[in-house]
Amino acid sequence: MLERLPQPYRLGLDLGSNSLGWFVTTLQQRGDRFEPVGLGPGGVRIFPDGRDPQSKASNAVDRRMARGARKRRDRFVLRRSQLMAALVRHGLMPQEAAARKALAGLDPYQLRARALVDRLPAHHVGRALFHLNQRRGFLSNRKTDNKKNSEDGAIKQAASRLRDSMASQGAQTLGEFFAGRRHSDTYAERQTAIRAELQRIGKDHLTGNARKKAWAKVRKRLFGDDVLDPAVAPESVRARAIITGTKASYDFYPTRDLLLQEFHAIWRAQAPHHSTMTESACREIERIIFYQRPLKDPIVGKCSLDPATRPFKEDPEGYRAPWAHPLAQRFRILSEARNLEIRETGRGSRKLTKAQSDAVALALLGSKEVKFDKLRTLLKLPAESKFNLESDRRAALDGDATAARLSDKNGFGKTWRGFPLERQIAIVEKLMTVEVEAELVDWLEQECGLGPEAAARVANTSLPEGHCRLGLRAIKKIVPVMQNELGDDGVSGAGYYEAAKRIGYDHAKLPAGGDLDYLPYYGKWLADAVVGSGDARDGKERQFGQFPNPTVHIGLGQLRRLVNELIRAYGPPTEISIEFTRALRLSEDQKAQVQREQRKNQDKNRARAAELEHLGFPANPRNLLKMRLWEELNLRDPLDRKCVYTGEQIGIERLLSEEVDIDHILPVAMTLDDSAANKIVCMRYANRHKRKQTPFEAFGSSPLVQGRRYAWDDIVTRAAALPRNKRWRFDADAREQFDKRGGFLARQLNETGWLARLAKEYLGAVTDPNRIWVVPGRLTGLLRGKWGLNALLPDHNYAGVQDKADAFLASTDDMEFSGVKNRADHRHHAIDGLVAALTDRSLLWKMANAYDDEREKFVVELPWPTMRDDLKAALDKMVVSHKPDHGVQGKLHEDSAYGLLDRPEAVDDDDREPANLVYRKAVEMLNENEIGRIRDRRLRDFVRDHVDAAKRDGVALADALRQLTESSDNPHFRHGLRHVRLLKKEKTDYLVPVVDRATGRPYKAYSAGENFCVEVFETADGKWSGEAVRRFDANRSNRGPKTPHVPRWRTESAGARLVMRIHKGDLIRLEYEGRTRIMVVHRLDAAAGRFKLAAHNETGNLDKRHATDNDIDPFRWLMASYGTLKKMAAVPVRVDELGRVWRIDPR
Repeated sequence: MLERLPQPYRLGLDLGSNSLGWFVTTLQQRGDRFEPVGLGPGGVRIFPDGRDPQSKASNAVDRRMARGARKRRDRFVLRRSQLMAALVRHGLMPQEAAARKALAGLDPYQLRARALVDRLPAHHVGRALFHLNQRRGFLSNRKTDNKKNSEDGAIKQAASRLRDSMASQGAQTLGEFFAGRRHSDTYAERQTAIRAELQRIGKDHLTGNARKKAWAKVRKRLFGDDVLDPAVAPESVRARAIITGTKASYDFYPTRDLLLQEFHAIWRAQAPHHSTMTESACREIERIIFYQRPLKDPIVGKCSLDPATRPFKEDPEGYRAPWAHPLAQRFRILSEARNLEIRETGRGSRKLTKAQSDAVALALLGSKEVKFDKLRTLLKLPAESKFNLESDRRAALDGDATAARLSDKNGFGKTWRGFPLERQIAIVEKLMTVEVEAELVDWLEQECGLGPEAAARVANTSLPEGHCRLGLRAIKKIVPVMQNELGDDGVSGAGYYEAAKRIGYDHAKLPAGGDLDYLPYYGKWLADAVVGSGDARDGKERQFGQFPNPTVHIGLGQLRRLVNELIRAYGPPTEISIEFTRALRLSEDQKAQVQREQRKNQDKNRARAAELEHLGFPANPRNLLKMRLWEELNLRDPLDRKCVYTGEQIGIERLLSEEVDIDHILPVAMTLDDSAANKIVCMRYANRHKRKQTPFEAFGSSPLVQGRRYAWDDIVTRAAALPRNKRWRFDADAREQFDKRGGFLARQLNETGWLARLAKEYLGAVTDPNRIWVVPGRLTGLLRGKWGLNALLPDHNYAGVQDKADAFLASTDDMEFSGVKNRADHRHHAIDGLVAALTDRSLLWKMANAYDDEREKFVVELPWPTMRDDLKAALDKMVVSHKPDHGVQGKLHEDSAYGLLDRPEAVDDDDREPANLVYRKAVEMLNENEIGRIRDRRLRDFVRDHVDAAKRDGVALADALRQLTESSDNPHFRHGLRHVRLLKKEKTDYLVPVVDRATGRPYKAYSAGENFCVEVFETADGKWSGEAVRRFDANRSNRGPKTPHVPRWRTESAGARLVMRIHKGDLIRLEYEGRTRIMVVHRLDAAAGRFKLAAHNETGNLDKRHATDNDIDPFRWLMASYGTLKKMAAVPVRVDELGRVWRIDPR
């Protein structure tokens, strides 16, 4: 174990989605507690959040999609090779490659149709079977199809239409049906003539684009522009999506079972004629063509109470149970029933008796949902009573969702609820695990007695998604206790926590902690929160598991690096205080909900501001808050808004006068709650009479105060109309309720969110968990303003002014701003870290006791007299640490593949820079500029004329292009113009060519995309220059010595030496405007020979800030050429997690 420093310290952390602010405060022990007495080191660490900047989707999504495409392609190529080898081995394909190539000229659809009735040569049979593998049809998987997926629904409908069409035309197989769509005598004759001519001129061996070009030339020479009559021309056999708005549909869609039926039909018809077509050969070839890997089971977390210690297959009950499981539904329903409380304003709240909650649970088990009004009737409660789980957004409790879906008339019907629980469990487990629909339907028919149609409907029933936090092993122990035992009060039923504790599970228990010298990888310490392979041969992420949220995964990794560096330098922290930004605490759905609420608040505050302006009052925060609280007195009738305490009418004019005050319902000294939820407007004299008491303590006895009677029953009646989050504060036991919720100290210093619990447990590996707490952002914002810390960073940025306006409009509290938080400076995260470090129980007690009722303000003294000066000095010296990204892994090139032109072609007659690339693009996706780059000039003119004519008729470009994709009378593309070839110009240096292995010549290329780095070098004459290294080339060098990339300057510039290697996001130290500065490289512009630099602490939308007037925001990019960097004595540096600057050796 490492020994602590002589003076203990507290670490304050501000953990955001892409930032980590921190500060250390030295501590002095006073009895059993510590108080901060001095400022230690601090800093900021900036890192990527692992998400796309625009969509905010995880970067892993694109990587996963690309990886999936590569896997599908690799598996198809492997399957094709294995199939060809098997066909050759069984005599169904010739041994010679040239002979096999010659078979490619045969029409496979005709062979597939003839194979059903005629005796075909063995090699022709092999050609037909090989073609089945090329497009083997859609395989439905009921486990994925049952989820709401419009694409799968469209495919199923199209597959049904295909079967109907096959039946109407008498086609036995899919191949026979497609042969009928493609075949006509005239068409077949033309195809045969073209193939014969290709063979005569020696070009029948060509493949790919070369064969297409040769085919087109021969066809034009033989038949000119003569186009087949639509009546005899072949119909398409490809399933193409028809896009209507955001929906896709298909005329037909082949399915895997149709291809499998055709395979067996061909084999049965041809096997008697060929001795090599044996049963074993049939099984082997069938498996090669039609085998598909089963879906990989999703990773399921471990039970939070009784976690598994073995893999899922060996201990499934130790992993989280799916919500669809009947026991999980029963557990959820019992939990909610036992948690229900009845509240009557002014009379407190009480839990339901066991008999009452049993009745509620029974009602929920038998219904899809039960409304609270129905529950009041069921329990014979007064209409004005409210349940604790009831709100404006929640009008009902969810029932047994699984039973509701399976007992539907289209499923089992009423018989489902009559099944024993064990039988229900068995059926649901089958529905969750069986992948093949036909197999499940057979089981339902045989074991459950369902008819074919009912079995099919049950098999396609969509069950509830997601998983419970508990596993079945824990649920099986807890549910009987909840069902049969009384709670600790002897009246209500045993709730979840009571049942868990009686069994021996303890939620409040934390690991002992503080046992390790350094923080390990989080998955190793938080073994119950993630699931890994357990295989030591895997990397740590795979072995121990990782969180799927990339922001949390990266954030915890950076937290580990910082804390371990601090431990190396100063020893382990005595105490840790953490603040999480909202962006990190909330899920994507929760963030969207917050944004919606903020927009609503902004709209409402704008309307209130306009009303105030109309009335001639200033739209300041206090008046806006008064109007909001006034509206809450009666949301429906603005003419009937009365003081809750006195019953006096409050009109808008009176509201904005000195007669009406803002009251804290529960005293701030007791709650430290200065939010709008704890405020109402009332008459000023009533506020004085209430003093620092709860409403019941002040007026519960209906007292006569200074000649004024406060009738408690009338107060309760008026309070019942207030929002739900205020009504309970008028109860007689409001103090007890508040204490039961944790009291203000526990509420402020013990956030109960998932991430907060996780961080406490993780940091508990090196520090006593009881000395770790999480601080809410609202509290740090209040303290930052009261101490005037916002002013330590100059508020020169326009973005900060806008932030203030947005925060003001979206605010729900009457918080006074003392300066604006400068979000355009990374160092504000360090300030938040310091405030978190200074926030402890002692400070909160001081705040509560120093609350000024008259001025309605907190008076908060500085923890030590020189704190602001100490912080100012630390901020001036602070260098923000940016995580470097020097890994070669990444996107090697852009996605689009371009064809290489043999000779450059001019896009226009007067084009000085001819195009050297060509690529294909969907017509619907074209823009105005791309229409002018269509390679075929006649087609270009045709499309342009069509679009111009459509525009004159008022048709939008997108609609005009969509018309071209539809079937038309144009003889050149009767089925619509779907794609066109476009010309493109690109410098050769920016291309990644792909070489044909046979000829050694490049045949296509990709755009290189972003550069990996720029190598800055000094030539023999002392000048600095640079050369970009593409990521593709960097990966070539990284793969080994066989194909290293050597930059041109190393061979072409004799005597040159490497000065530095710069990546995007790197840091450079240079002399600028008479000072040594640390700058971040934001852009590598090698073509222009310059870098885009900004100071290490600058953040926000830098392009927007650069374009803003200088008197609003003085920020400007530093554009530095190679020569400028030399003049500024630039050197590459690294800033570690603790903000220490290290020079980098360019080698």
